[in-house]
Amino acid sequence: MRSAKNYYYWMAFLGFCSGFPLLFSSQILKIWIIEQGGSLDQVGYVSYLSLPYLCAFIWMPLLDYVSASGGLKREIIISICFLLCSLSMLIVAQCFPSPHYPTVMLISVFIAIVGATQDHLIEAYRMMSLPKQYINGGVSVSIIGFRVAVMLSGGGGVLLASTYGWGVMYLCASLLMFVVGCVMFFAPPEHDVSHYVDFRQHLRCCLRFASSLFVRPSFMKFLLTHRLSVFWLEAMMPALLIRLMGLSEAEVGMTYVFYGMLGLIVGGVVANWVLRFKDVSKVMYYCCGGQVLLCALLWILCVMPSLGVFVGVVVFFECALQGVLSTLSTVWLISETNATMPAFGFSLWYGFGASGRIVAGPVAAVVIGKLGWSVYILCGALLAVYAVLACKAYFCTDYAIDSL
Repeated sequence: MRSAKNYYYWMAFLGFCSGFPLLFSSQILKIWIIEQGGSLDQVGYVSYLSLPYLCAFIWMPLLDYVSASGGLKREIIISICFLLCSLSMLIVAQCFPSPHYPTVMLISVFIAIVGATQDHLIEAYRMMSLPKQYINGGVSVSIIGFRVAVMLSGGGGVLLASTYGWGVMYLCASLLMFVVGCVMFFAPPEHDVSHYVDFRQHLRCCLRFASSLFVRPSFMKFLLTHRLSVFWLEAMMPALLIRLMGLSEAEVGMTYVFYGMLGLIVGGVVANWVLRFKDVSKVMYYCCGGQVLLCALLWILCVMPSLGVFVGVVVFFECALQGVLSTLSTVWLISETNATMPAFGFSLWYGFGASGRIVAGPVAAVVIGKLGWSVYILCGALLAVYAVLACKAYFCTDYAIDSL
């Protein structure tokens, strides 16, 4: 039996691998479009690249069946996804969003489809690989690895692009994805796999599992609102730092590489420590309240740009909060997921959550264009308050908790 350290080392690597491609169809693409002189509308359209995360539940039952029936191991499918990401980034490296916006968006759609598939498979692989006693720690180090990769691909990628050009940055990312894809072929096998003999029976089980969501409105409300409050601020953070605070692309990259990465590591460590003493429901409740505080800090920067020197502190707080929330959400959803169809379960959870990301970008662009940055931040605060109320209603109803 492997030691806890061996599990944690592998989960950290797996989290890093899953986080690296994420921003290439979201934040990195937004900054690239802004740097090329694109409009806020074009930036907002990037949010539609979250559609594959919303629709991944369509093809996830097939992949669950293929891996569980012994047709193709889940870790091999993950390897193929990384290699496809590598090929896609190699193609994007030859394009620029200014003259080739439709082409870049089309390839980014494919990256998003592969990335969504890969993410849900990795969630399922982590769930089926970790012994129960290692789940909290394994999820924590995995989320830290995931978020560090996000920061390196986001902040480090923008910094690399500002120095050597966007084409070089995408070529480096393509090479890294190729190496990761090759390494994943040697991943350790899952410890427990259920085998299916009838695909139709498997589909019926998936449909029953999905239909059970609609008799739990408090669950759905909390899942949607707490993710929407995060996506609302995330949608325009690069534009806020560049266009409102006056930071350059390189300064945004350095800010996220240093303050953002530090915040994410601190958030993941804090989440793992707190879960030893507190129930996940209470910590989720307080973290949703932390979103309200984050909006207050952003509003202060908005009305008093002279305090821009504190941008790093705000980025640190934002990323630390996301580190804690990501860990808590994953631990919570593992407890809600059916072990016979893990990838399908995670695709449902994150698919419903991703609907908020799809709406947030275009709507945020309209709000900023017509009403200004202050109203945009105020809307974020209202969404965060609603998420707090939804959190309390869900855990007090479904978990029979008297109070939070």
